[in-house]
Amino acid sequence: AAHQASYPNIQCQNPNVAPLALPPAISTPYQPVEEERNTDEIDPDEVENWMNSIDTIWNQYTKELGAQVEQSEKRKEQEWNDWIYNLKDQWKDFNNFVEQKKKRWIHKKEQDWSAWIKQMENKWITYKEKMDTRLRHASQERPMTQSELRNLEDDIKEEVKKRMIKDYKRWVSISEANLYKWIKKDWEKWKKNKLDEWNKKEWKVSEENYWANKDNQLICGDQFYFLKRKKKNAWEERIKREKEQWNALTRKIEEGYIDKPHNEWEEWKNYKSTWYFKWMKYFLQNFVYSKPINPYF
Repeated sequence: AAHQASYPNIQCQNPNVAPLALPPAISTPYQPVEEERNTDEIDPDEVENWMNSIDTIWNQYTKELGAQVEQSEKRKEQEWNDWIYNLKDQWKDFNNFVEQKKKRWIHKKEQDWSAWIKQMENKWITYKEKMDTRLRHASQERPMTQSELRNLEDDIKEEVKKRMIKDYKRWVSISEANLYKWIKKDWEKWKKNKLDEWNKKEWKVSEENYWANKDNQLICGDQFYFLKRKKKNAWEERIKREKEQWNALTRKIEEGYIDKPHNEWEEWKNYKSTWYFKWMKYFLQNFVYSKPINPYF
């Protein structure tokens, strides 16, 4: 008979119930069961690969944004250069306007000159008459020798000559100052209007408003800090460069035209200077003890 494992005889409390039959003994040797792998556990290698992938994507993204900033700056710089170049024709138009206005001004100055000469005639004729009367009274009270009278007349003429020259220089100086004043005024107005025209372009106003907004100020903790810093630096450098170029251009125009002597005025002034000194000499020759004669010739 086959060998059967013996189990202790276990009696149930109820004698009418048959005893529990136990299974036969298992002869298979014991093998430990492997624990199931926790699928929620994170693999460090996978994390590192994932982070490297994110860094690569982020670097590529910021690089593309940086390239966009550079391209945008190149377009804006080219637009500025084109705008400056197109100013040449506009400057020619302004220059023609000033030339025509200057011609009208000199024509009007001719009328002013005639009125001023008439005023000077009346002034010095009146003065001469007073001096004639004073000298006659003086000679009646105390007779003068011919030498004394001649010396006195020479002194009076010299004093009158200085005052007449002073009057002339003052009139010319005021006229010239007015000429340069209105040319300068028109130039400053034109210059301001042109610069405003550039600065009021929609995209430039948008830039100004963006950087003026406190919410757009640079913050070191901002993940876009370096990109914003690059963008703001480019903006500041461009504004500075435009200002320097504009100042250099306008200074060149001022030195070459606005502030230099104007030929038409210089020619007119030279002609009137020659005329005036002849008129003055003619007038002074008959200054004392004679009635004034017509100084025009």
